Amino acid sequence: MTRSNQINMTEGPIFSKLLKFSIPLILSSVLQLLFNAADVVVCTPRLDGGITSRGDVQIGVGTIVIGDVSASSATISGAVKGEIDVQGSVVVESTAIVKGNITAKSIQINNGAVVDGYCKLSYSDVDIDNFFDGE
Repeated sequence: MTRSNQINMTEGPIFSKLLKFSIPLILSSVLQLLFNAADVVVCTPRLDGGITSRGDVQIGVGTIVIGDVSASSATISGAVKGEIDVQGSVVVESTAIVKGNITAKSIQINNGAVVDGYCKLSYSDVDIDNFFDGE
């Protein structure tokens, strides 16, 4: 006997069918809300999807994130495949692997870290374009 994952919404009582249909949507929305939190610490083996935080993001050793990271500051000890856009400082620890561009106010890359991408200090207080012009 096989079990079907299909729900016939046109026959029978509708409330229980709507509930079965909406629970996965509600749970995925709650999960997304958790990843838009103030501070995020990721210590799971793999995370497919971006991380957005108004605070600090910490990606632990052994964690692989496939997606963009956006935060006010970040410490990367695991692996990230995606863009990192941080308003403050980014610390790339010696255990980290980053495949993607890093945009931040300051970037610290520790000895042993692997970064395959560009580093850009877009949020820095220094006007780099005019710094060497003597103005």
